[in-house]
Amino acid sequence: MLPKLSKNMASLRNVMNNALDDSLPLLQDLRALQEGTETISVDMYEEGNNVIVKAAIPGIKPEDLDIEVRDNLLIISGEVKKENDRQEKDYHLQERSYGRFKRYVYLPDEVKAEKAEADYQNGILTLTLPIAQSSNRKKIFVKSNITPANTAPMKTAPENTTPAK
Repeated sequence: MLPKLSKNMASLRNVMNNALDDSLPLLQDLRALQEGTETISVDMYEEGNNVIVKAAIPGIKPEDLDIEVRDNLLIISGEVKKENDRQEKDYHLQERSYGRFKRYVYLPDEVKAEKAEADYQNGILTLTLPIAQSSNRKKIFVKSNITPANTAPMKTAPENTTPAK
């Protein structure tokens, strides 16, 4: 009976991990921190028909990056490897981060991942993700029940009534 319970617990753990993988990016970032991985800072904005994502990842080689889009979730992961040219005892100050990182970001629109472009220069990863034409995004206009007839007239300053000389 104990082996079956252990197997069920492992199965439950896998189900929970998979559910967490599909949940909020914040929870995934917290999970990454718990696992000892770093997170990275990103900026995201729209430019024309593209979503642009810029991530600061200094010191990484492009071949050490892994970028994936699952539905509307962007996952950027990789590893910044420590330089082996110096020994620990030689350092007076060591502040740069090394190791694995993983960042989950929800995209504002559905994108065409197969047409995405990635560029890495001067420590900045720039992703250009074309927005899919089938995006269900709609602008919602706000109506107001206030009409000019319902507003009070503005008070104006009294005019100077003294005749000019």
